Amino acid sequence: MAEMRVVGIGSGPAAAQRVLVLGTRQHGPEPDRYLVLWIGEAEAAAIEMEQRQVIPPRPATHQLIAQVIMALGHELAEVRVVALCDEVFHAELAMRSGAVVSARPSDAVAIALHSGVRIMATRELLDQAAVPNLAGITLVRAFPPPARSEPDRPAAVEEQEIERFRSFLESVRPEDFDSA
Repeated sequence: MAEMRVVGIGSGPAAAQRVLVLGTRQHGPEPDRYLVLWIGEAEAAAIEMEQRQVIPPRPATHQLIAQVIMALGHELAEVRVVALCDEVFHAELAMRSGAVVSARPSDAVAIALHSGVRIMATRELLDQAAVPNLAGITLVRAFPPPARSEPDRPAAVEEQEIERFRSFLESVRPEDFDSA
């Protein structure tokens, strides 16, 4: 699997059709391979809304799905773009429990952006469908790579911090906050 990032929303040779451009996540400024997926206007709007961190007055469909996943006691681990069959890309929502749900890549990406989880692609899919550049694609909205203020921390370190905080919450009493 390779981690991907949303490079932008664009239009292909048929200007009326939107495309989602995913790029391999590199340490440098530019991806070395791209996946170009045809998507609808509504899906493009959902992805752009998440990239711009717009909060609608009522949940959009991808936000509702993320809420349902949590309400049912699951946690989304990552989304995966896994196949290209008959010119149609396929994706999966992968839960921490091991459960996997089939999804359209555009929906999966919107959910991933909303949930803050990684977007992954199989190496086989990249070998089959990735392109080395964006020739013929016009990016209508480009999204720069996110700035990293601190290096990625291992999940074990984050779990330790969460456990320490839980322990604190269990031991704290209201009188601990009384001013003397």
